[in-house]
Amino acid sequence: MKSDKVALLLIVVLCALAARWLLSPTRANLPAPQATVHLLPMVGPTRPDLTEVQRTLEAFIGVQARLEKPVPLPVSGFQQWRAQYEAERLQPFIPSQAGHYWLAITQQDLFTSQVPEWRFCYGSQFAHSGVVSSARMGPFPGEDPALARTRLHKMVLRYVLEGAYAMKRVEDPKSLLFARILGPDDLDRMDFNI
Repeated sequence: MKSDKVALLLIVVLCALAARWLLSPTRANLPAPQATVHLLPMVGPTRPDLTEVQRTLEAFIGVQARLEKPVPLPVSGFQQWRAQYEAERLQPFIPSQAGHYWLAITQQDLFTSQVPEWRFCYGSQFAHSGVVSSARMGPFPGEDPALARTRLHKMVLRYVLEGAYAMKRVEDPKSLLFARILGPDDLDRMDFNI
């Protein structure tokens, strides 16, 4: 009886470890980055903690990503009529220089003036920089909060792959570089692979 409980416990522990290993990003076979990666927390009423994002990113790309000091979201970027920040209005407040890729990350809701009919966007790419929002990534009612963190990690990886590695989008819905991300289901289908 006691050995059955020990065996069951061992099976549960092994399953948990296997699930963590399968869902965790592992170092990708990437070329050398074309830019140094900087993560820039943009804070509003809430402040994103990006230490876990930084660890996931570094494990995947195999090089250090610099976690910068938080900066406030500019008031000029907020569009009252939509109650959202306009991604393109944040661009002047994100450093931009050749040889560096700056990714601003916020928990505030974004939209893009490039496609104004969209209710929201997860982010926008600029020259040498980008911005990502976790506002519409969940967790939604009944969801594990870890799912929202995984969605953010995938989006950050996607932007860094495009911005620092100049990788192009693809049609594979399981790839981090999948061309069309229209909602959280698309992020959930992605694996931690290129």
